[in-house]
Amino acid sequence: MEKQEFDNLYSLLEKGQYDLVLKATEGNDDIDFLFCRLLSLYATAQFEEARKLIDKKFDILKERLSLLIKTNIESLLAANLFQEAEERMEFYATLPYESQEVEEMLQSYPKEIKQKEKEYYESMQKKSGNEIASILTTSRDESELISTMNEVDENNFLDCIDPLLNLCVSTFSYSVRMFALLTLVSKGYSKDITFSNKDNQSITVTLKDYEVLRGGEELRKLAYSLQSNINDSSLVNIALSLYPLYYLYYFPSSKSDELSNLGCALHIVARDYMQTDDQLTLENIVGMWNANPDKVLTLINKIKESSENF
Repeated sequence: MEKQEFDNLYSLLEKGQYDLVLKATEGNDDIDFLFCRLLSLYATAQFEEARKLIDKKFDILKERLSLLIKTNIESLLAANLFQEAEERMEFYATLPYESQEVEEMLQSYPKEIKQKEKEYYESMQKKSGNEIASILTTSRDESELISTMNEVDENNFLDCIDPLLNLCVSTFSYSVRMFALLTLVSKGYSKDITFSNKDNQSITVTLKDYEVLRGGEELRKLAYSLQSNINDSSLVNIALSLYPLYYLYYFPSSKSDELSNLGCALHIVARDYMQTDDQLTLENIVGMWNANPDKVLTLINKIKESSENF
C-alpha cells in the first residue's frame, strides 16, 4: 500500500467513517487494507464478518501476529464477547511464534479476559441511581438502608442527595443517620447539612465542620499529634478511625476538645481495642500527653459510647 493510501484510510478510521473504509478495502488483500477493514468491521459490530475475515485471510494477517492478536482480542473485549476472546486466545497459543511481544500477550490476555469478564458481570449487578434513591426513600429496613448507602458512588450520587439528606433527619436509628451524613461528606457534598443528633435534636453541620471528616486541618493536627506520641502505626490508624464517630456523636460539643486530652483518650481506647500489652499504665499515657486525667476519663467513656452506638 502506498503511504498516501494508508494515510487516507487511517484518516477515515479516525473520523469514524467505517462504511467508507469497508468500501475502500473490499476485495483488497494488502495487509494494511485488511487490518483497516478488520478494525472497521469491529467498530460497526460486524463480529461474524470479522471472524470470517480472520479465518479467510489468516495466512496474510499472521505475518503481523502481535497486531492481529491485539486487534482481535481488544475488539472482542470492548464488545464484552469474553467466551470468543478466550477461544481465540486458545487458538493463538497453538501457533508457532518468535516474538517476545506475542509471548507476553499469550500470558497477559487470558488474565485480562477473566478480569474484564468479572468486572462486567459485577457492573451488571449494580443498581441504577434511581433504584438506589428509591430504596433510600422507601425502605424501612435499616440493614438494607446501610447496605444500599454503600452502593452510592460518583456515578449515582446526584440521584441520592435528597434521600440521604432526608435520612439525616429521619426517625431511624442514630447509626443510619450518621451513615447518611458520612456518605454525603465522603462524596463531596458542599452545603450545610441539617442533622438529627444522638438526642434527636436538630443541628446544622457546616462545610467547615465536616471538613474535619475529610482530612481538614484539625484532623491533620490530630494525626500528627498521634503519630508523635505513638510508635505503632496500627494503633494510630485505629485511633484516627474512632475520631469521626466520636466527633459526630457529640457534635457540636466535640469541637471544643483540647488536642492533648482528645489524643490521649483516643490512644487509650485504641490500646484497649487492640489489647496492646506495652506495660504502660493509664497514668503513664496521661503523663506522655501532658493531659488532664479527669477530662481524659470523660472522653474515654464518650469515645467508647460513640463507637458502640454506631
